[in-house]
Amino acid sequence: MDKIKNMLENLRAKMTFNNKKFLNKDVSKKYDIKKPSKVKKTKRLYLSDLPRMNTFQKAKILTFYFMVLLWAIIIIYPLVMLFLSATNNKGRRETLSFKDGYSFGTDGFTRVMHEGFGKWMTNSLIISLVSMVLIVFIVGLVGFAFSRFNFKAKNRSLLGIMILRIIPTITALIAFYIMGEIFAQKFNLERKYTLIMLYVGGGIVGNIYILKSYMDNIPRSIDESARIDGVGVWKQYWRMIAPLSLPMLSMVAFWSFIGPFGGIILPNMLINDPENFTVAQGLRGLITDGNAAATDYIAYTAGAIMVAIPSLILFIPVQRFMLNDKKEGSGK
Repeated sequence: MDKIKNMLENLRAKMTFNNKKFLNKDVSKKYDIKKPSKVKKTKRLYLSDLPRMNTFQKAKILTFYFMVLLWAIIIIYPLVMLFLSATNNKGRRETLSFKDGYSFGTDGFTRVMHEGFGKWMTNSLIISLVSMVLIVFIVGLVGFAFSRFNFKAKNRSLLGIMILRIIPTITALIAFYIMGEIFAQKFNLERKYTLIMLYVGGGIVGNIYILKSYMDNIPRSIDESARIDGVGVWKQYWRMIAPLSLPMLSMVAFWSFIGPFGGIILPNMLINDPENFTVAQGLRGLITDGNAAATDYIAYTAGAIMVAIPSLILFIPVQRFMLNDKKEGSGK
């Protein structure tokens, strides 16, 4: 063992000597070996090093900052006034003025809760959530079918959907009213369920073509690989196409919730029972009831602030899916 260690040490010493000899000046000239040059440190660039702006460039930047500031004021000012009105205990119920001064308090929130805000919010959440789930489920499957399969009258069906999207919703209000009356009288169906049916029908027509166009951009090589591996159509949609379509499905879900939650025309036309009022109907009654004594703008603004909470809670988890596009590299 000692002999082997000595041999290895001698070999290592010879290799070190040969390397040093090879890297001598004479050898490096013979074989044109260049020593690594020192990396020059780059000078830092400051704003003062840039060329001076001319008058047009200065005016352009000032105009841009002015427009951003103006836009911020347009957005922030109503929100600030809404908050101040909702929290003003000295304010008058019949107006939003601050002539009597301002005193921070929560009387407006208390009054709107006594008016039945919790019941209104529950009805709106039921209608909005059920409509959202049904729209996303149906639109996802129908969009997948239009995107991945060829069948008779496919192009005509898409054309029919586009034509239905062109027709304004307000032109069908009479038909919606008659439909609600028929379901209520003939089938004893609650009007809020009729409202859900109308929202779902409108959401399906409005979102099928959008989702179909998004799914068309997903590589078809995924489908071919799935068929080779023996994956069925159902699993292919739920495990492959639906996860890749999450950005658009999330967008469809969010807007399918926002529409019914803030809708006022259809609920006013179909729902007459105060027990089934939506939050938009209930808040509208605080300022347009026809009774001056019942008018309460402070409670109305307090309710308007609380109405934004469900949409905000939904938007926080959904927005990360909206911005996460998984199609890139999915076909590799």
